[in-house]
Amino acid sequence: MKKGLISVLCVMLLSAFMPATQLIDCLTNFDGTGQYKKFRADHNGAMSKPFRVVKTAKGDEEITVIDNYRIAYHNAKEATTVSVKIEKSAADGYAVDQEIIRDNLLYIVQHTRNLSYQQPDSLNFNGTNVYGYTKSKVDSSSFIGSYLFFPGDDYTVYVNFHLGKENPAAYSSLDQFISQRDQFLRKYIEQLKKCGK
Repeated sequence: MKKGLISVLCVMLLSAFMPATQLIDCLTNFDGTGQYKKFRADHNGAMSKPFRVVKTAKGDEEITVIDNYRIAYHNAKEATTVSVKIEKSAADGYAVDQEIIRDNLLYIVQHTRNLSYQQPDSLNFNGTNVYGYTKSKVDSSSFIGSYLFFPGDDYTVYVNFHLGKENPAAYSSLDQFISQRDQFLRKYIEQLKKCGK
């Protein structure tokens, strides 16, 4: 109960700083940084159902989704090395959705091989908490890292760093990836903070 109340208060405080339309404009207009350059942004709108099902330790649970966007970032080889998915929850479901999304992340981490840790990473950039996971090595999996954060106004932002079979991102080491990952996330969140002023 206390956790849910704190989540609601945090969402209200975050949302108070930026109008809804301005926040989504900020979220979709980040041009990228370093080797990640924005290629395209798509507004997909509402899905056929106003929710999607995710797996947690408690079983399948529903999170509300009333709108969604996707953004692709290419590298110099024109390969999609980062994809961003932005989902908007129903206003009365956002606090609960956040808890379910974090439970889903924990479930994914506990059921995925070759991760750096068996608990989700918790990073902080400019006061924003970012949750996710990074693989323990540069290998042939689809993702080398996957992260998410809650910027407010009922939005959740998912950031997937792609690797692919031929490593088009050309990561030579895990440390190199982590440095580029942190740069992308930090600059993205910095833009949101500046955009809200």
